[in-house]
Amino acid sequence: MAREVATMLPTGREYLFSFFGILIAGGVPVPLYPPARLSQVEDHVRRHTGILANSRARVLITVREAKALSLLLRANVESLRDVVTAEDLTERAGPLQRIARAPSDLALLQYTSGSTGSPKGVA
Repeated sequence: MAREVATMLPTGREYLFSFFGILIAGGVPVPLYPPARLSQVEDHVRRHTGILANSRARVLITVREAKALSLLLRANVESLRDVVTAEDLTERAGPLQRIARAPSDLALLQYTSGSTGSPKGVA
């Protein structure tokens, strides 16, 4: 069974490093975009809770500014065990253990925006 890892990071270096790190470690990235406006937080929590629960993500990688929001998500998603930042992962880094991947392995679980209904996952 694949280990889904959600990333709530803006597009940039941390996102790319996290995305490819998840793949190298044998996981499946599940990208989520962080809330852009405080007025959208309630909608983001509802949508992200559904995505995290549906994907059964075990880890959420986020930015330090969204860690408090991420801990709220963790409280609402049974499968979510850990919330970390990219910096946390850098500090915890150990030897790289590349996991063998097959061409048929899932490489990305992308969800629709959910603007017209519940977000749906696309493999």
